[in-house]
Amino acid sequence: MNRVAWLGALLAVVAVGLRAEPSAPLPDVALRGELAAAEQAAPEPVKLLIAQVRGESLPDRLAAMLKLRALGPDGAGAVLALAELLWGEAADTVVLDLPPTRLHQAEVAAYALAGLGQRAVGPLVLALASDSDLSHDWVLRALRGINPKWTSSDAARAEVPALMDQLTSPRSNVRSAATKALGLLGDSRALPRLALLLTSATEALDVRLAAAKAIAALDAPDVAARLADALTDPEPTLRLAVVDALSLRRPVPTEPLLRALADSEPQVRAAAVSALRYGQGTTVVNAVAQCLRDADKRVREMAAVSLGDLRDSTALDPLLAALADPVRSVKEEVLFALARLGDKRAVPKLIFTAQDEDPRIRELSARALGRFRERAGLETLVLLLDDEPNVALAALASLEGISGQKLGKTRAAWEAWLKNQR
Repeated sequence: MNRVAWLGALLAVVAVGLRAEPSAPLPDVALRGELAAAEQAAPEPVKLLIAQVRGESLPDRLAAMLKLRALGPDGAGAVLALAELLWGEAADTVVLDLPPTRLHQAEVAAYALAGLGQRAVGPLVLALASDSDLSHDWVLRALRGINPKWTSSDAARAEVPALMDQLTSPRSNVRSAATKALGLLGDSRALPRLALLLTSATEALDVRLAAAKAIAALDAPDVAARLADALTDPEPTLRLAVVDALSLRRPVPTEPLLRALADSEPQVRAAAVSALRYGQGTTVVNAVAQCLRDADKRVREMAAVSLGDLRDSTALDPLLAALADPVRSVKEEVLFALARLGDKRAVPKLIFTAQDEDPRIRELSARALGRFRERAGLETLVLLLDDEPNVALAALASLEGISGQKLGKTRAAWEAWLKNQR
């Protein structure tokens, strides 16, 4: 039986609720029998390691899996025992929790299977439909370890139709697992089916969220348009997932993200304005600048961050106006943005904020003034050397950066230097 049939059999068994049974990860009788026979034929040292893999002791299990990996193809009799650890709760079990290292069974089992050669490929492919996110990540790494170009291979493409068939399963966990697997394989043939799941008002939310992530992983010209279809969905969690997915596209699709700036949910607006930092053009800059007046402080903060990244001088006036924001965190981001923008027309306002009653604002103003060799700004920096320690250190760093001099922390030395500057 080929791997397409294995996937169909696997997910069919999941659909009728047999997933919790020990044999559920490999429900196909022929495959299970083949691997069980290989286990029985394994040398005694391998059988002892298999027993440890199935034992209760987590340290012994971890040690056994690593020893099997070291055996390479000679340890292939352990494929069945290792494959069983890629499913459900077993996959997520921690086998080593010793800071700074934390290992889960899925990670180590997939790592061990990758060392056992081609016999492990079939069970690894099946595990792409596991309901454990850890399994998805590590299984894909294992398959790439066996064949670095596996996801673009004919073997990988052969799994796509069977997985798409499971998108109509009556069980949402099966649909979700198949959706995640299709995202991992990245085959654009799945786009129309995944788009239907994404926009279906009757579909389970976890499946729709998985569909947004899977669609984002595909390489097709209409991916952004398919994702954008869900931006009007009544579920804010889904709209946020769509915006996050759109933000991963390059070039960033500005049109749907600009529409998302009008979303009723602040978190969605903040995500959209953050994504637009990768856009370009006056329309983008102006739209992001408008968000400096948003009712939500997170959106205003992110607007300032994005304008700093866009580095367009047309954002100067809105940023200067935003220095009057009542929320300190917003003013902080505006000061960072003005420093990145590097427009000397900001100097008079920075001199003003360098006298703010909040020492943090004075500190950031001093750092921003370090971007400009303007005499009025230099005079302000020299005065700030007598301020609180953090403010004085920021002023000193700016003076040293501008002058290339190391004149110490006292005002007198810097005032003498300043007199010689034109």
